Amino acid sequence: MNHWYLVSLDGRQGWINSIALIPKVKHVAGVEEHEQRAADIHENLMANVFGSCLDYAYNKLVKSRGSDSVVARLAMFESVHPQLKEITLELAATLDLSALPESEIEQFYQMSLTNCKSGVNPP
Repeated sequence: MNHWYLVSLDGRQGWINSIALIPKVKHVAGVEEHEQRAADIHENLMANVFGSCLDYAYNKLVKSRGSDSVVARLAMFESVHPQLKEITLELAATLDLSALPESEIEQFYQMSLTNCKSGVNPP
């Protein structure tokens, strides 16, 4: 089931799907430590990798063909979200980003973004 909410920002209004709010979910009472870790990793990956890569893919594959719309962008995100969730859970089980130095974390994000973009635009 999709839940849509009317939102306004800087004098503009629009509809947002509840799935777009997932990266903003913070600690909730009763959440297991590994679930919170997965949520934190998901939020960081969305901010540093997935969000930019999805924008890149959308602009390259959809917007460039004249199909630009909020519905098309949301549909693309919803279609890849299960894979993003699976990747996040795998990383949460095997990778503790908080234990790495900041430079290695940034390198991980940059490499992930580069790999994602190259998958959208193969040579």
